[in-house]
Amino acid sequence: MANKRIIAIIFIIFFLITMSISIPIVILSTAFLPSVKIVETRRFKYRPKNSSVIEQLNLLLDIGNIEIQYTTNPVDYYAMIEVNFDMIGYGLFGKNSLYYFNFPENDSFTKLFNMERKSDTDWFDDSKWIKQNVSILVFINANIQFNINTTIREEGDVNINIPGGTSINNIDINIKTGDILYEFIYCIMRGNVTGRVDSGDITLKANNIKYTQNNIWNFTNTKGKITLDIIQSRAMGANLSGMGTTNIGNILLKYRDYSHDIGAIFKFHNSSTGIWNRTENYWMGFKGPIPIGYTSSMFTSYDYPSKYNYDLSFFVESPNTRTYMINLTSV
Repeated sequence: MANKRIIAIIFIIFFLITMSISIPIVILSTAFLPSVKIVETRRFKYRPKNSSVIEQLNLLLDIGNIEIQYTTNPVDYYAMIEVNFDMIGYGLFGKNSLYYFNFPENDSFTKLFNMERKSDTDWFDDSKWIKQNVSILVFINANIQFNINTTIREEGDVNINIPGGTSINNIDINIKTGDILYEFIYCIMRGNVTGRVDSGDITLKANNIKYTQNNIWNFTNTKGKITLDIIQSRAMGANLSGMGTTNIGNILLKYRDYSHDIGAIFKFHNSSTGIWNRTENYWMGFKGPIPIGYTSSMFTSYDYPSKYNYDLSFFVESPNTRTYMINLTSV
């Protein structure tokens, strides 16, 4: 019996000595792996088999920051997607973007661009990464009409910039985690704008948009801020209506119009238990706040209704207090 105890004690001592030596070796060997940098650019062109009056561009990604630009220069494509990788990490020798992502098989695509992250990689192993940057530039021929549908299934931002004189149709953006920024400057809007974010902010900057038909904006986020910054001095051409809905977040509305042909009404609604808390108020040329029910209210310009009108509603769904900040001018 004594011999068995001695053998057991010797085994335990041997095991502890072995572990005390092997664990530092593993840690040190990982820590001293050389870092590797991956810098790549991949380009894909939208080449439809048959052209349409309005083309459909669908972007479907797991990860990446997207910037959508319109080009007025002569180009030989309907749309071009440039995917840029700038990554630094350990143990990346011999790897490239194809190790981590699936792409369209060819350098051209029709209707759908799908960039899918492979699930059996070390992408989410933080101990191996110093830098992970995936950016996607989308260049659209301004002479081509597009409906744009963009979805980021995991994480990334979307920035879409529409320059003066460019016509745009329906724009639909969906993000799980990230921010959306719309910048519409003296452009022509022929369709509706929709934005949905689970966790992140939605910002829209609209400067003197011309509407060819009555349009709808619809923005929803679960956690984050919704910001609308609107300037309108030229004739709208049609009416704009829509809504912004937030659960855990705030609303910032900045509105200025400089024409008696433009009217505006903004309504702030709460859930049965939610409360709006108004701060940083300024409204010139508006009546308000006008009560709607228990805690909801609205603001209307003195020239509402007019020839053309903005009609926007905002909703809070959380039972907690949410803040809306307004800066309104109508002359």
